[in-house]
Amino acid sequence: VLAVVIAFVIVRGLVVGELPTLVVKNIGALTSMLVPQGLVLATALLFAYGALHSFKRHVLLQEIGATEKLGRIKNLCMDKTGTLTENTLAVESMQVSGGVSREDAEKLVAVYVGKLGDSSETILAIEKFLNRKYNGEAGETLPFSSWRRYGGVVVKDGHFGSVTVLAGAPEAFFPYLADNSEKQWLEELVETRAAAGKRVVCFVRLKGTVLPRELPGAELSVLAVFVLHNNLREGTREAISFFQARGVRIRIISGDNPGTARVVAFSAGVNDTEAIITGAEMEKWNEDDFRQKTRQYTIFARIQPEQKEKIVEALKKGGFTAMVGDGANDALAIKKADLGIAMFDGAPATRRLAAVVLTTNSFSELPSGVKLADNIIENTEIFASIFFNQTFLGFFLFVILSILGYAYPFAPLNITLINYFTIGMPGLLILY
Repeated sequence: VLAVVIAFVIVRGLVVGELPTLVVKNIGALTSMLVPQGLVLATALLFAYGALHSFKRHVLLQEIGATEKLGRIKNLCMDKTGTLTENTLAVESMQVSGGVSREDAEKLVAVYVGKLGDSSETILAIEKFLNRKYNGEAGETLPFSSWRRYGGVVVKDGHFGSVTVLAGAPEAFFPYLADNSEKQWLEELVETRAAAGKRVVCFVRLKGTVLPRELPGAELSVLAVFVLHNNLREGTREAISFFQARGVRIRIISGDNPGTARVVAFSAGVNDTEAIITGAEMEKWNEDDFRQKTRQYTIFARIQPEQKEKIVEALKKGGFTAMVGDGANDALAIKKADLGIAMFDGAPATRRLAAVVLTTNSFSELPSGVKLADNIIENTEIFASIFFNQTFLGFFLFVILSILGYAYPFAPLNITLINYFTIGMPGLLILY
């Protein structure tokens, strides 16, 4: 449109014999009137204003465009631990199988914790509960991995002989327990504790010094079972209710037991908690299944990090998707999401990839950031409408004067003055 207008001004100037300086002045005035050159600056200032005030509300925006993205969320994915619940775990109880004394079980677990102990909340909670150290000789180790779902250590000791201790998700050990009664006892224990929203970590043993990278063929026996819990974060129910009232679909993507994830999600007020699927079931899916079925589920349990990424990618096809997490295993999903949100005390890699960081590590702070984003977007739309009205008025005036045979009456300096009163002053009133 601007090119046509400029061409018309040049042709008209040649026809009526206007001075070249007047033609250039008319082109400058029309360009100032028709091009909303201040809109980009106004939008940038509004987003910067939003970023500053979001930080005051404990929502740190690491990308200026995150202000607008907060208001567009349609799917909100989140990990359970550290997001819905507090990041601090506590051991509720320790139970041992009939085949081993509690004293011996504690000693072997202490070797595992001492040798493979890391900064994970689970290990720290068990270490605190035991409140003891055992200096038995440890041989080969196998670090815990989320895809294997267990880790292990070989213990060499005069009292125990040579025994391998494995620790991880009970479901990883069920098929390989040699004693059926022990297997039934463990399954019932996991089911009842998961139904109460608890996390269960199982320690098993097998004779010998061979540390299995894969379990098929192994004969395991239960050493000890730890039941852990972490409380729902304060304000979580209100935050979940806020998003669901906006039509946002909440998705829980967790590495925990399905029963535990469902109970915690239900207690947080998440809708459709019966729509649940596990990572093992999703492993059987092909690419078409991921595209078509993922949106049917609310809770994804026993999920591997690479599966989180695929889930987020599939959900993006159905609407703007945000991912909230704190651990290193959430990093891939946060990177893949339309909007990544991390906790301030989360893994450094996760924080770096996220566009938004919650500085108090509380999911309940996010609604205040979204409300501010809504206000910024609304004001941006008002600014855009003001610029559009000015552009329309300038174009309409140009058409009418051209039909009547008059030259454009405004110089660029006049347009600047007009912009001050028609855009600048209203803009300041909107901002304040």
